[in-house]
Amino acid sequence: MRGAKEMVTKLRQIADKFPDRVAAALYQIAQNIMTEAKRRCPVAADGGTLRASGMVHKPVRSGRNISVTL
Repeated sequence: MRGAKEMVTKLRQIADKFPDRVAAALYQIAQNIMTEAKRRCPVAADGGTLRASGMVHKPVRSGRNISVTL
């Protein structure tokens, strides 16, 4: 693949065929991102309130769109 447009097109084709797998993959990627964000997050004297507030929500489907909120 070359370029973002080609990647998005390919992901949409995969999503059409395997929406459950795409949703699971997006959720896993979001979990990995959150883990790294928490690892890098400074811990203040309050005991890590900011770090503890990070969460990943389950995938949401709206038509052909699949999204995960961090």
